[in-house]
Amino acid sequence: MFSGSAIVGAVCLSLFIHVNDGLPNRFGSDVDITISLADRAAYVVKRQEAAQRVRAFVPDGSVKVLVIGDSFSQHFINVLSESIPPSELQLASYFVPNICQIYFADPQSDEGMKQQPTLYDSEREVEWPLLQSADVVFLASMWQNWSAVALPVTIAALEARGAKRIEVVGSKSFGNFNRSALLHVPSADRPTMTVAAPLHLMVTNPLVETAVGASRFVDVHAAITGWKDGLRAPLFDTSGRLLSHDGAHLTKAGVQVLADRLGPTLKRRLASVRNGVQHTP
Repeated sequence: MFSGSAIVGAVCLSLFIHVNDGLPNRFGSDVDITISLADRAAYVVKRQEAAQRVRAFVPDGSVKVLVIGDSFSQHFINVLSESIPPSELQLASYFVPNICQIYFADPQSDEGMKQQPTLYDSEREVEWPLLQSADVVFLASMWQNWSAVALPVTIAALEARGAKRIEVVGSKSFGNFNRSALLHVPSADRPTMTVAAPLHLMVTNPLVETAVGASRFVDVHAAITGWKDGLRAPLFDTSGRLLSHDGAHLTKAGVQVLADRLGPTLKRRLASVRNGVQHTP
């Protein structure tokens, strides 16, 4: 039988756990590693799905932004939302599956379009009013080499349809890692862990930047790694929180790190777009 002091102790412990939301610190940063696929996806897609339902921008003093792209565009929308106050930004989105890539051109005359039949889904005229009324259009994708090289064609086609300003967001990668194995890494060692970025990224991102020019290119991978060559990427932030669930897509901590590092640049670019100033990277 429990003594009175034991019962009081048990009650106090239960209250302590309740007040502290189940003692999340007992797991440290492991929560970012063990979080379920459903919970991961919910954070990634929530803002993009809301932006995808936007059919017209409201005329006010905010910057009107249309983001076109695959799941990488979902992360970029989160970064924009974490970087720019809601009163200063309106977001709309057009989702293009990665298999299609972002490629807009005349399907009757362009050989690239004929070779990629899945791209016809990208020619949806319903999206053009948003394109024409946006202050800036961001293209964000896990680029393939052919679509990176074809970006001048894509940009010309979008400008012909009324786009005022187009920015292109580069690809990112944290390489390959086993999420479960990270549970065995001591918390103190996690902030210093890095992983080699895949070689294809080192080829594709320069192709994108060359195709569009430095003033239109948003180098998210360099922002994550902290240096231009991006040969190695961190797996955790300084608090030991995981930055990517699968090597490609960002956790909430990853979005916050990218917003901290890229936010000032994005604010400056959007301000220059709103003011009609030709900006520099």
